[in-house]
Amino acid sequence: MEKKLIIIGITGHPASGKDTVADYLVARGFSKVSGGDILREEMQKLEIPTDRSHLHEFVTEMRKRRGNGYLSEETIKRINGNTVISGIRNSEEGRVFREELGDNFKIIAVETPIEIRYQRAKERGRIGDNISFDQFSREEEREKAAESGSHEVNLVIATADTIIENNGTPEDLFQKVDKFL
Repeated sequence: MEKKLIIIGITGHPASGKDTVADYLVARGFSKVSGGDILREEMQKLEIPTDRSHLHEFVTEMRKRRGNGYLSEETIKRINGNTVISGIRNSEEGRVFREELGDNFKIIAVETPIEIRYQRAKERGRIGDNISFDQFSREEEREKAAESGSHEVNLVIATADTIIENNGTPEDLFQKVDKFL
């Protein structure tokens, strides 16, 4: 019997634990593709700063030029075996993944209270994360937007196959991922 290919998309707000889940799945044998990494690679080639604000502007512009499913199309090209895709932020991306990958594709939404996410963002030291809580909150509101061409994180979360609360230890999170698998 042929083993079924498993492709898991991860969605959630900034610093919710998307990459933690993705890295855990990599340790379990999955390959990883990050939409954010694809965008940052493209931005670096164009010498555009890669902080959150510029990243949001860049992907919004690319969606205007190439369609809202643009990032999923770029991501699909990089799938190799069982794969975890970190950072699905637009409902059209999720639709393209489901259409192209069929039953092999599932979405996990990682949800974490904003106060915990803000603290994690400050600790991880990614460019553009050293901002005030108010700025972090404003940028998150922009990512929640339900405007076509923008980030639509809440709409993607609404389509998730499962929602995992990430408000405990990493071990707690990993147990929840294992249960989903």
